[in-house]
Amino acid sequence: MSASSPRHAEACVSHPQAIHEVKGDMLSIVVSFLDVMSLATSCSIDSFLGRICSSHEHWRCFVLQFFGVYYDDYMRSVEISDECKWRKLFIYIRQVHHNVDQQKGVQKKYP
Repeated sequence: MSASSPRHAEACVSHPQAIHEVKGDMLSIVVSFLDVMSLATSCSIDSFLGRICSSHEHWRCFVLQFFGVYYDDYMRSVEISDECKWRKLFIYIRQVHHNVDQQKGVQKKYP
């Protein structure tokens, strides 16, 4: 198993005690092999890993891939300085889509 294989990335993430021994830039490279679910899970494993995963550039890629490039223009226009902004936007959009799919929105009818 090579150091750049996805299985190696998941193995590193599944052993939190070894995570603190890996440098942040190397860990960022390892995390880049994870899919959305694995990256989201990695955010909650450990505070050190959570900071790296929450602000990882792949959240931006996932937003653009799943929901379109409109959000790239939007994020540039609002000037948010939070480094976890793309993860938060991804979570927010997924929740809105879920609510719309479940028809949980408020519907008003005027006579």
